[in-house]
Amino acid sequence: MPKTPYFRLPLRFCGIGLLLFAGLQFVRPELRNPPVSAEIQAPAEVKAIFKHSCYNCHSNETELAWFDRIVPAYWIVSRDVRRARAHLNFSEIGALPEEQQKLALFDAFNQIRLGAMPLPSYRAAHPNSALTAEQLAILRNYLAPRSQEPPATVSEVHAADREYVRWIEDNGTLYLRNIAAGQRPKNRANEEKKHQDHGAPQAARSCT
Repeated sequence: MPKTPYFRLPLRFCGIGLLLFAGLQFVRPELRNPPVSAEIQAPAEVKAIFKHSCYNCHSNETELAWFDRIVPAYWIVSRDVRRARAHLNFSEIGALPEEQQKLALFDAFNQIRLGAMPLPSYRAAHPNSALTAEQLAILRNYLAPRSQEPPATVSEVHAADREYVRWIEDNGTLYLRNIAAGQRPKNRANEEKKHQDHGAPQAARSCT
């Protein structure tokens, strides 16, 4: 029996591998996009951030890139999408009570801030999904709005300090002038008057 030349063995293995790879492409769980029933209600800029970085996994509007459709990557992606939708679904979050929505969004924001979301593996394949510092600030202001009044400027703070010092100096000067003129502070005079009023009846009784 003639022996197969050694250089043909790698070709055979490659051929078998290609056939297996092609066959695996037909073994894929279906990943559907259910109807959007209660999408998150948020300002346009906030919603745009969620759409750009979160919707591919956390909504019913998943759009897979061409390399996400290739098995075995497709198996991993479809599993991650199902888990993500079960944890937080922006297409259905509007049906939850308001307090529960806030808790879910705060949890999502904290995971984004800590770098846990989007998943590192997803960011590696989709570098544009990472949030910038400006986008994080927008989400922070949306989830924890501050006072409607703008913060005081540096000049306003200095003006307030000068006004306070002037008030202290004026009141201190007035107090010293009253002391020099022999006037007692109002509170002290009232206190002594009260003691005199209480002591007057006792003195009257002792004289009778």
